[in-house]
Amino acid sequence: MFLTASLIDFFVNMIPMRIPVQLEDGGITYNDGMSLMHLIVRKNLPQEYLEIEGYLVDQSYDKALERSAEILAENPSNKMVFDLRVDALIASKDYRQLIQDYNVYSDHLKYDNDDFVKLGRVHNLLNEFEQAEHYLKIVFEKDFSNSELMLELGIARMGLR
Repeated sequence: MFLTASLIDFFVNMIPMRIPVQLEDGGITYNDGMSLMHLIVRKNLPQEYLEIEGYLVDQSYDKALERSAEILAENPSNKMVFDLRVDALIASKDYRQLIQDYNVYSDHLKYDNDDFVKLGRVHNLLNEFEQAEHYLKIVFEKDFSNSELMLELGIARMGLR
């Protein structure tokens, strides 16, 4: 009986679930199947992605920005590199450049919900609450259960008062 239950649990855990598990400390994790999928995808990532990611881990944001700019100049539709560039700009608190980059690459990339939440957060940090609310409402219509989104939307609406 125990062996049967263990095998069923194993197979259920190996089905990748895109819905993250919320941890008590506020972090997130995924089930074993999704973690295995991430590992397989990560193994096949291009070297330049790993290079920029290494700069971010080392907190060498200028190097990450420089290298990502080089890659995006060659291929402006590289979303993975663009996402790393956004992370570097947020970490270096260069919010104006981040907004400018989103405008420059909008013709080449399809932005997802995370992009709009990041834009909303940045506009909140710059006290540009109308713009923040604009971007956050785009996501709110699709995902009203996102707690980070709700917090940022609340900040924007409080700032508009």
